[in-house]
Amino acid sequence: MEKIVNDIVEILKKLANKIVLDEYLEEISRFDYNILTKKDKKGILKAEKR
Repeated sequence: MEKIVNDIVEILKKLANKIVLDEYLEEISRFDYNILTKKDKKGILKAEKR
């Protein structure tokens, strides 16, 4: 019985880590997108000034 409980706890820990990691990666990709769009906007503005 204790082994089953320990297995369930391990599975839940892995699941929680995966959820946290997925949210972290999503946050990073959103952050990268924001940086990219800012750079793109600057590039577009420079091109318009020429």
